[in-house]
Amino acid sequence: MSEASDGAAAIVVGVPDLFFASKISQTAKLLGADIKLVSQADALVDKGSAAKLVLIDLAATSLDPLGAIARIKEAGAARVVAFANHENGGLMEAARKAGGDEVLTRGAFAADLPRILGAAG
Repeated sequence: MSEASDGAAAIVVGVPDLFFASKISQTAKLLGADIKLVSQADALVDKGSAAKLVLIDLAATSLDPLGAIARIKEAGAARVVAFANHENGGLMEAARKAGGDEVLTRGAFAADLPRILGAAG
């Protein structure tokens, strides 16, 4: 896992919640997946456009998640998986319309994380 590397990572993660980002990092490490954690909207789009998989927390308004999804999908073939709390159905639908390949509740995302990360490997 090369969270700090400047090279293109297979998986780009836009999740500002440090606890949840740590869970993603730990799971990626167990699977041997190469990830890059990003905390800015431009970095999410720039790095995400060159990745195989992009994970986006739809609650991360600082990352402009809906705009980022649309820009990443315009730029390349990265698979985008987004998630939100189950009560944010409207936001989840907007993510699908923006081009999200898979949009899940936060609980389903956490439960499926090994499968999601493994698919990028």
